Amino acid sequence: MPTRVVIDACIALKWEFRDEDQGHAEAALGLLSGAIGGSIELVAPVLWLYEVVNALRSAAASSRMSPEDALR
Repeated sequence: MPTRVVIDACIALKWEFRDEDQGHAEAALGLLSGAIGGSIELVAPVLWLYEVVNALRSAAASSRMSPEDALR
Protein backbone atom coordinates (compact mmCIF):
# COMPACT_ATOMS: atom_id res chain seq x y z
CA MET A 1 0.00 0.00 0.00
CA PRO A 2 1.44 3.41 -0.95
CA THR A 3 2.20 6.06 1.64
CA ARG A 4 -0.51 8.71 1.65
CA VAL A 5 0.79 12.31 1.54
CA VAL A 6 -1.42 15.40 1.82
CA ILE A 7 -0.17 18.18 -0.44
CA ASP A 8 -1.11 21.82 -0.74
CA ALA A 9 -0.99 24.10 -3.76
CA CYS A 10 2.62 25.11 -3.03
CA ILE A 11 3.81 21.58 -3.76
CA ALA A 12 2.12 21.47 -7.16
CA LEU A 13 3.36 24.95 -8.03
CA LYS A 14 6.94 23.88 -7.29
CA TRP A 15 6.53 21.26 -10.02
CA GLU A 16 6.11 24.12 -12.49
CA PHE A 17 8.22 26.88 -10.91
CA ARG A 18 11.36 24.94 -9.98
CA ASP A 19 13.67 27.94 -10.13
CA GLU A 20 12.33 29.72 -7.04
CA ASP A 21 13.44 27.47 -4.23
CA GLN A 22 15.65 24.68 -5.48
CA GLY A 23 15.70 22.64 -2.26
CA HIS A 24 11.95 22.59 -1.87
CA ALA A 25 11.46 22.06 -5.61
CA GLU A 26 13.57 18.90 -5.45
CA ALA A 27 11.51 17.61 -2.52
CA ALA A 28 8.28 18.37 -4.40
CA LEU A 29 9.58 16.57 -7.48
CA GLY A 30 10.46 13.62 -5.27
CA LEU A 31 6.83 13.42 -4.16
CA LEU A 32 5.68 13.56 -7.78
CA SER A 33 8.14 10.85 -8.75
CA GLY A 34 6.93 8.66 -5.90
CA ALA A 35 3.32 9.17 -6.96
CA ILE A 36 4.12 8.25 -10.56
CA GLY A 37 6.04 5.21 -9.35
CA GLY A 38 3.18 4.13 -7.10
CA SER A 39 4.97 4.34 -3.75
CA ILE A 40 3.13 7.53 -2.75
CA GLU A 41 -0.55 8.44 -2.99
CA LEU A 42 -1.05 12.20 -3.20
CA VAL A 43 -4.21 13.62 -1.65
CA ALA A 44 -5.23 17.27 -1.55
CA PRO A 45 -7.77 19.46 0.23
CA VAL A 46 -10.95 20.43 -1.60
CA LEU A 47 -9.67 23.97 -2.26
CA TRP A 48 -6.42 22.72 -3.82
CA LEU A 49 -7.61 23.01 -7.42
CA TYR A 50 -8.88 26.57 -6.91
CA GLU A 51 -5.59 27.60 -5.31
CA VAL A 52 -3.52 26.13 -8.14
CA VAL A 53 -5.71 27.66 -10.85
CA ASN A 54 -5.54 31.06 -9.16
CA ALA A 55 -1.74 30.90 -8.92
CA LEU A 56 -1.41 29.90 -12.58
CA ARG A 57 -3.78 32.70 -13.60
CA SER A 58 -1.70 35.18 -11.63
CA ALA A 59 1.52 33.86 -13.18
CA ALA A 60 0.07 34.30 -16.67
CA ALA A 61 -1.23 37.79 -15.87
CA SER A 62 2.22 38.86 -14.65
CA SER A 63 3.91 37.36 -17.75
CA ARG A 64 5.72 34.81 -15.63
CA MET A 65 4.33 32.15 -17.92
CA SER A 66 2.28 32.23 -21.09
CA PRO A 67 -1.49 31.82 -20.91
CA GLU A 68 -1.07 28.71 -23.08
CA ASP A 69 1.33 27.16 -20.56
CA ALA A 70 -1.04 28.03 -17.71
CA LEU A 71 -3.83 26.14 -19.47
CA ARG A 72 -1.87 22.95 -20.10
